[in-house]
Amino acid sequence: MQRLEALEKENDALKALINKLEARVSALEVGGKAPAAAPAAAAPARNAAADDDDDDDDDVDLFGSDEEEETEEQKKVREERLAAYASKKSKKPVLIAKSNIVLDVSSCRFDTVQIGNSTSV
Repeated sequence: MQRLEALEKENDALKALINKLEARVSALEVGGKAPAAAPAAAAPARNAAADDDDDDDDDVDLFGSDEEEETEEQKKVREERLAAYASKKSKKPVLIAKSNIVLDVSSCRFDTVQIGNSTSV
C-alpha cells in the first residue's frame, strides 16, 4: 500500500513538472519572456556582444566587392581582355570528335588445338 502511495506522489510531482514545462514552452513559442529572471537578464548582454561581433565582420571583404561600379578604365581593360580571348579562341581549329576501334584478331587453327589436346591425354 505504501508503494502505491509513493507512486501516486511521484506521478503528481511529474504532472506538475510537465505542466510547468508546457507553460515555459508556450511562453517561448509566443515570444514572451522566460519565467526565470536570470536567463532573461543575461540574454540582452549576449545580444549586445553579438552585435559588436557583426560589425567586425563588415571590415573584411573577402571577395573585393567594395566597389559596386566599374570605372571607365576597368571597363576598357575588361573589354580588351575579352576581345583578345575571343580572337585567340577563334584561331584554334575546331576539334571533330573521332572514335577509333581496334580489333585484334588472331587466327586460331582448329587443327593446332586438336593436336595439342590429343597429346596431353
